[in-house]
Amino acid sequence: MPAKISIVVPCYNAADFIAETLFSVFSQTYTNYEVLIIDDGSTDKSKAVIDGISHHSLKYFWQENQGVSMARNNGLEKTTGDYVLFLDADDLLEPDFLKTRIKKLEENENLLFACSKAILIDENSAPLNKEYEAVCENVEEEICNYTADCCSCPSNYLIRNIFKEEGLRFHPSLSNAADRFFLLELNKLGKGTLVNGSSKLKYRIHEKSMSKNISPKNILDLIKFYELVLNYKLIPSRYYFNFKFKTFRICFSESLLIKKPLLALRSCLFVLMKF
Repeated sequence: MPAKISIVVPCYNAADFIAETLFSVFSQTYTNYEVLIIDDGSTDKSKAVIDGISHHSLKYFWQENQGVSMARNNGLEKTTGDYVLFLDADDLLEPDFLKTRIKKLEENENLLFACSKAILIDENSAPLNKEYEAVCENVEEEICNYTADCCSCPSNYLIRNIFKEEGLRFHPSLSNAADRFFLLELNKLGKGTLVNGSSKLKYRIHEKSMSKNISPKNILDLIKFYELVLNYKLIPSRYYFNFKFKTFRICFSESLLIKKPLLALRSCLFVLMKF
């Protein structure tokens, strides 16, 4: 019996994209999977779109709005697979996405996760002629020196379900930075590997993308991320300075960009004083 993959899809107002995302799963060359959609209190037509799709693997769950981290966590509790993928409701998978990753993990039981480069696409699914590198080989350093050309999106990572047994979950107080915090914690349990071929993530960038929007909420989320990383001691001390400087620079520049000088002052004082 081939290993089973549980695909958790957190969905919040994704009516424009969810069908295409699901069909990219149904078109996979690896077919032993279940798809668990966790509707995080959508107010658009997401449920109607999903109700119109019939597939033996598909299960739908609705919850009051709790945020993406809790949607992922609640979905994880319902999984029955040997491997888990957290797929965002607007991303797409190339045909061999699952097959290539699971083959790599089945061949080496010491590996915890597998990922690949990510192809950027726009809201119409057209390629943007750009690829992101996956955070994988040196997770701590890559996250502390995080750039716009890195991809830490959970959609890219097929993970051995041992992390579930170890009690690892997405931190409920984080949203935009939850993926990076999760990877730092995952890195403490085991290492990952890169795969190639027709197995890449198609990572969608559009107006509603959390990663694209600059807002007070996202700036405060970054500050919380910085605080939690230090409190949990998730990175070596040699990375502290770079991590502090990068967080300071982003908080300061983005606060001024959205004309929030008090937020800039508050966030920068916190980052500078927190060790």
